[in-house]
Amino acid sequence: MRTANLDALGIEVPLRRNEFYHDDGYVDSIEGHEKELCVLYGRDYESPEKNGTEVVGICRVIKRYNWSDLEIIKDIHTYQIDFGTENYKLQVKAHEQAHALHKLDKLEILSRKIEKNFRVRINFDQLTSSEVIAHMGGIYAVLKKTNDPNQLAIKKSGIDDYMEALYIWKNSKLPERKYLFFNKL
Repeated sequence: MRTANLDALGIEVPLRRNEFYHDDGYVDSIEGHEKELCVLYGRDYESPEKNGTEVVGICRVIKRYNWSDLEIIKDIHTYQIDFGTENYKLQVKAHEQAHALHKLDKLEILSRKIEKNFRVRINFDQLTSSEVIAHMGGIYAVLKKTNDPNQLAIKKSGIDDYMEALYIWKNSKLPERKYLFFNKL
């Protein structure tokens, strides 16, 4: 069985026979890599720019058709520019990999990891913004590595989605477990 290794999240996901995951790593230019993918897949180029802000990472889903088996093949590519501190780069990569998990319908795996490591229960089914969902992946990866919320990078673009993700994270903490020990009399 083929799998997708989402290393920034520490998750390996089984892929269906029509799904392919490509971690393209660091690229010199988001726009340049987008153009290369368009040539590779025979697609028209669309600018990855979001509301005039610079894009530092992408999760691109390219659908193509396998006419012999009458199925849609889903190629998922994640990539980012090599920019910022190591924690920022990790946060961007994990953010894009969380988008990939979302596209693969496997967010429950990330939810279980977050709950296991931080006693935070995130119900991704209740979140409507894909950016808020992806920010959860970035937050998880940096906190797992550093356990220091001060190491999280606040992105100027998409600040509202990022702040919503932090708010949900903070307010989704599970109560601490209390154990009672009884001595025999």
